Amino acid sequence: MAIAAACEADGAEAVVAGHLVDAKAPSTTITGLSSGEGGPDHIIPRVILISCLFLVFSPPLLLRNSCEPLALLWTIAFLISAYLFFLISTLSRTIRPSTVFLHISYGVLLADAAGTVAGPSVGFAVMHLATGWTAGLLGYAYADHLQRIGTETAAMRVDPPTFLTEEEETSFKTDRGVTAAGFGIISLLMVTPIALLLRPFADPDPDLLPMFVAFLSVVEGAAILSWAAFVARFVLHDALLSVDQIGHIMLCYIVPYLVISFFLLLLLTGVGFAGETIGATFLWCLMLSIAGLLGYELSVHAQCNQMMLSR
Repeated sequence: MAIAAACEADGAEAVVAGHLVDAKAPSTTITGLSSGEGGPDHIIPRVILISCLFLVFSPPLLLRNSCEPLALLWTIAFLISAYLFFLISTLSRTIRPSTVFLHISYGVLLADAAGTVAGPSVGFAVMHLATGWTAGLLGYAYADHLQRIGTETAAMRVDPPTFLTEEEETSFKTDRGVTAAGFGIISLLMVTPIALLLRPFADPDPDLLPMFVAFLSVVEGAAILSWAAFVARFVLHDALLSVDQIGHIMLCYIVPYLVISFFLLLLLTGVGFAGETIGATFLWCLMLSIAGLLGYELSVHAQCNQMMLSR
């Protein structure tokens, strides 16, 4: 990972990115990076340039397929994947662009195969989920970037629980295993309605496709959020986010966003398929954001593991 750190037991010194520093120094002084080594001064213009290029070239592609509902949704998915690919390649110094491309292409090929074998709606559902996977990679790359420049230090604050007796350790592991199993069951229950809907949507009605996208986004986002809460509590031990903070994010940001998105979806229904698709895309973006959060957490966890191994 970006912050290759080996900490002394007393926390007095640390080796970060090959530089011996005071572990008590502010994070901005222990990066060992200049703007010429991929600092934020160089990253931000690249991100702005990529965003502007996509804003310019996306509308013609979308208008070209605006008369074919399923083709329009596939175009949106491809544009999202391409945009995220360029962002990941810009931010990450540990994941090569070729590796990112391979990871993304797996989802695209799987979606194409699913569409050929099981029908177009199944293929698009797989592609929709693949965009969430790509968003998770972006979250991972973003955390990697922040750790590399020294502004994300949650990995240094991870404090695994200590146990006085073997019974306490067994109890913690049992609690974690039961919680993980519970989240797994919840995820399966959330996926079941999607599986049941895919059959009647094997030959989808174009007018219902935006609602299908909205449903996929909400269900997938809820499942991913549950695992983000699990990682925050049982893997990162509240070093990055506590369960209470995730609950605050859900109540103060996610729920209002859902309400506004559903309102826009209903409001734009009268505009036609294009309007409904725009409304559904708002919910799609919410799922991508939650997937990015999970990827961010996993990047912090990976950095924490590397720091522990290097001690």
